[in-house]
Amino acid sequence: PTIDGDTTWTINPATGVVNGAPQVVTVSPVKDAMVKFAAPTSNFGTSNQLQVSNQTNFQKQVFLQFNITTAQVPTGSTVTGATLLVASQSNSSGLVNAKAVGNTTWTESGTGGITWNTKPAIGVTLGTGDSSHSAGVDSTWNVTSHITASGNYTIGLDTTNAGDINFHSREASDVNNRPLLQITFQR
Repeated sequence: PTIDGDTTWTINPATGVVNGAPQVVTVSPVKDAMVKFAAPTSNFGTSNQLQVSNQTNFQKQVFLQFNITTAQVPTGSTVTGATLLVASQSNSSGLVNAKAVGNTTWTESGTGGITWNTKPAIGVTLGTGDSSHSAGVDSTWNVTSHITASGNYTIGLDTTNAGDINFHSREASDVNNRPLLQITFQR
């Protein structure tokens, strides 16, 4: 059933809850970092660059964490879409995968900061992103299957590409180039 004259509002007949039009919220990461096989005990959590590569002995992976509050996605909402946006630092090509990461307790930098040796396990592929990356343009990944409600979520990025693919981190000097998570939900 809908509210008379407005098809964007529906009433759930089982619960009687009024569901409104989709809402979109954009969330910034609370931490991000890259890790490097060739520097297994080094931390890059304060770098303005995030790199992925699968070059033998020079592999690199990226981790981003988002803390989604109930003020951003209220309790009882249904997440209908979640897109990760990360701006490229340079023109490059190569498929980059967004993957679920169950561990949200990793540390971005400083004492105990994430390194190749301490990185959390990367899980299932959530989405394959753009295979062509343009400087200053967001590459995107559909991560809806991982983002289900408010809470803490870590997303990992990796690639099968042997060359470096470079992205801006949350420390980028231009705020327009910082990573974001765009969430669509309905109440």
